[in-house]
Amino acid sequence: MTVATMVEARRTLTGTVLEDIAKRGYPVDATVPNAVAAAEAPWQGKSVVAYAPKSPVTREYEKAAEHIIAIAKPAKKKA
Repeated sequence: MTVATMVEARRTLTGTVLEDIAKRGYPVDATVPNAVAAAEAPWQGKSVVAYAPKSPVTREYEKAAEHIIAIAKPAKKKA
């Protein structure tokens, strides 16, 4: 499971790096864009979720977390 954070989708280098990571056997399952709220939160001593709970970047982190949790849950066996 690979999550790329602080992603700058408009930059060519970003695509190159994500492709290189995948070629090395670590496909990127989720990406979180770079955002001002994500950069400011640590300076306030908070997570981005606490600092800017309604920001788009917070939603992306939440989606990434939901994806990780879904993958990590063991499959339920049918009785």
